[in-house]
Amino acid sequence: MSADPLLAVEDLRTVFYTEREEIHAVDGVSFTIDEGETVGLVGESGSGKSVTARSILGLVDEPGVIESGSIHFRGEDLTEGRWEAHRGDIAIVFQDPGGSLNPVYTVGNQIREALRIHQGLRGSEARDRAVALLEDVGIPDARRRVGEYPHQLSGGMQQRAVIAMALACDPDLLVCDEPTTALDVTIQAQILDLLDDLQREEDLAILFITHDMGVIEDATDRVNVIYAGEVVERAPTGALFENPAHPYTRALLRSIPGRTPPDEQLPTIEGEVPTPTGRATDCRFAPRCPAAFGACERVHPEHQSVGAPGTDRTAACLLHDDEFDRTLEEAVADPDGLQESFRGRETQADGGDATAAGTADPDGATDADPFLSARDLRTYYDERTLLSRDPPVKAVDGVSFDVYEGETLGLVGESGCGKTTLGRTLVGLESATSGTVEAEGREVTDLGRGERRDWQRRVGMVFQDPEESLNDRQTVGESIREPLDAHGWPFLPVAVESPDGAVDPAEATVSGDAVTVADGDANGGREADITVRVRETDHEVAVRDGLPLERGDVSVTVDRDAATVSVSVAKSAEEMRRERVFDLLGRVGLQEQHYYRYPHQFSGGQRQRVGIARALALEPEFLVLDEPVSALDVSVQARIINLLEEIQNELGLTYLFIAHDLAVVRHIADRVAVMYLGNIVELGPAEAVYTDPAHPYTLSLLSAIPGSGSPWSGDRMRLRGAPGGVLRRGDAAGPRGPGGRPRVRRGGR
Repeated sequence: MSADPLLAVEDLRTVFYTEREEIHAVDGVSFTIDEGETVGLVGESGSGKSVTARSILGLVDEPGVIESGSIHFRGEDLTEGRWEAHRGDIAIVFQDPGGSLNPVYTVGNQIREALRIHQGLRGSEARDRAVALLEDVGIPDARRRVGEYPHQLSGGMQQRAVIAMALACDPDLLVCDEPTTALDVTIQAQILDLLDDLQREEDLAILFITHDMGVIEDATDRVNVIYAGEVVERAPTGALFENPAHPYTRALLRSIPGRTPPDEQLPTIEGEVPTPTGRATDCRFAPRCPAAFGACERVHPEHQSVGAPGTDRTAACLLHDDEFDRTLEEAVADPDGLQESFRGRETQADGGDATAAGTADPDGATDADPFLSARDLRTYYDERTLLSRDPPVKAVDGVSFDVYEGETLGLVGESGCGKTTLGRTLVGLESATSGTVEAEGREVTDLGRGERRDWQRRVGMVFQDPEESLNDRQTVGESIREPLDAHGWPFLPVAVESPDGAVDPAEATVSGDAVTVADGDANGGREADITVRVRETDHEVAVRDGLPLERGDVSVTVDRDAATVSVSVAKSAEEMRRERVFDLLGRVGLQEQHYYRYPHQFSGGQRQRVGIARALALEPEFLVLDEPVSALDVSVQARIINLLEEIQNELGLTYLFIAHDLAVVRHIADRVAVMYLGNIVELGPAEAVYTDPAHPYTLSLLSAIPGSGSPWSGDRMRLRGAPGGVLRRGDAAGPRGPGGRPRVRRGGR
């Protein structure tokens, strides 16, 4: 490496001036990158990672401005209007490849355009170079793919094409802004391997931006941890993971699912990253810090050297300032030294003695009857048109399994394997082509309209993107309430039973907010001991006149002349629905005032909480959770997982948890089903599947998990090519035989 760094960022400050406030998105950031080195920038959403990247490339849009500081590239300060001179020397790869590729141009055209601008290549020379670049990034049959449009490529191939476009600039520095966040674990592993290979072959320097600590551990040489616009810790990767110096770094690492036993709650970081308005005069992490003490609210911490001399480790924390002479362990061990508002947070973060939900026996065996059973279930999509005669897509192809009451069954696999279609088929959002789904022995795949509505009340679905179930034009309260209105909640009592035989009830009829039960003999008007059974919750309560029921005041009247028993609810449906939404908001950790806010006013984690509340509205017994945490930061992810476990324990729910993040599934699931191309290829107790996988595909998935949270310590088994995505009728699931690659964690070098 050269004596001078390739890139040196010094005291960089990028400010967004809005009508209401100044947002200091990047507030005094400093770090360096040497030639051929990979440096990580890690932190939660809103920490300033992407704004830092855009500042380095001169891509900050109004009302943002680089207010002060310097960005030296090869010794030249880019902030002095020198970006154009180095535009091809620094390239960027964004999180969403779809946002980087123009859908109306072929992939080859877009790469050739970059070659024309930065290399001056045209004609056949540019075409040949575009093909070579696609080959370099591992796209098979590159000469054909160069003529395809972005929508014809899988997500992993799109990201490879974006990397090829970046390489067309022949850069010295590649800025990767969350390049693997939206990808399956196997495709993520392939992209990380690709970047590693390209770096070694081209001597590239890489700035790797992510919120995934496992990726940071595997892919980087040094790490900068950023929080609310400030770098709070700098360290070699291995040293940081072995002994984090800043409480925020420690909290991020503790939130990783693979580091916490499945029978314990995940440690969390309470609260949210603050919006940095104005220059910092205190520690911005203090309100969330378990080790904060009085000075943290009034003193802005400067970077202090930590660790052995010459290790290039610093942390911006008063715990490492000689003036305050405290350590993190001492601060946590001495509650009297903590501010009142911070006491007890470390205990909360530890997870205490809480246990994960689920009632399945550890070895996966159970004598109980299943709550839900799928037998030879098939869901095909017919895509034939006037111009196309393609056979049907076999999204789910002969799947059989059971789900037991109160358990969490994890369903894992790559994108396109049929996970989501299977989940939607189980809850009735997709129609099965053949096969059966039975709930408590009753088939639910071929129900009439009324019976289907009854089944859909008993099941719910939480989507990966909560915006799929939220309307931007509705307040979140209105969105949560929508299924209550659609299904006529509250479900009033539909059966009246009399233990002493005083009343012989018949079928109930509903009128407004009352239920009337015709009775052939009202027993001469004598007061009767009557049990009102609420069918939807199996809640039974013996009532006399005016005794309250859960959903409001219930009055029971026996009319001798009319020979009827009337049960009426004092509260209106409007009042009860509003109270129900307030209760749901509280259950998912939100407040009543959130009822009146719109989705865009919430963070990603809060929107997912709203999606969970909506799914719980009709008091379901079974929830399909479709990638509910895949788009969230590790700290927010931990809070949502804990919330789901708490709700399951409290309400006795049964979960099908769909994900491609195997570390998350291992933590929450009792049993795991592994799906590939419409088939379940392995099913068993979670711990057995993770520690002793029986199928090569499962082994490949496990070995692709990045970081020390992976249960697999042997050589990585890489799947060749992209997921098949779909099978068509008559196709065979051809092998994507795993190829070996030594498991090398860069942070350990």
